[in-house]
Amino acid sequence: MQENMPKTRMTAYLEKHISPLHADLSVLERNTHLSVLQPHMMSGMHQGVLLKILALLSGAKHVLEIGTFTGFSALCFADAVGEGGKVVTIEKDAELAEIARVNFSKAGFGARIALIEGNAAELMPSILREYDFDLVFIDADKTANALYYDMAFEALRPGALILIDNVLWKGKVADETITDNITTQTRTLNNKIASDPGVDACIIPIRDGLWLIRKK
Repeated sequence: MQENMPKTRMTAYLEKHISPLHADLSVLERNTHLSVLQPHMMSGMHQGVLLKILALLSGAKHVLEIGTFTGFSALCFADAVGEGGKVVTIEKDAELAEIARVNFSKAGFGARIALIEGNAAELMPSILREYDFDLVFIDADKTANALYYDMAFEALRPGALILIDNVLWKGKVADETITDNITTQTRTLNNKIASDPGVDACIIPIRDGLWLIRKK
């Protein structure tokens, strides 16, 4: 990218060069920006397309998502897993969970998505025993990412994918002088994954950084 190219011009260009997602996702994205605090937490169109492609490429039929928010990414996965597939998504905020349920129903994917309210760390053991997941997407409270990652990694088969969002943490992980709790924990997890011979992994610099991890 040319350094002097205005961000708005590049954004407009990118928005014209992307495959369409399910029609209801445009409405969901707009409504989230209008009615929900911190709408930037939503995956959005570009990351949504990437999530769908990764699920399709991996042949995923069972996806676990930690952190539903308003349901955008869960719907992207539901579109990819197809008939007979299942997306299990965990959300601790009851208000957000209700918004997501409405969005799932409107999109016609309610049967493909199981939304479970509660604490992910408490719920994951039983969920991971119930399903043989092909892909896990971690996008919840950042201080628990390492815990979620370890729990998922232990349960997944070789060849399964783990995706972790916000792993560049607004660029703070690259600045060693920044030592707040979330930055330090994110940096530690990044170092752990990068040095693990049991995975093939890289950070995709989309939005706030997305780990793409394949268990060997």
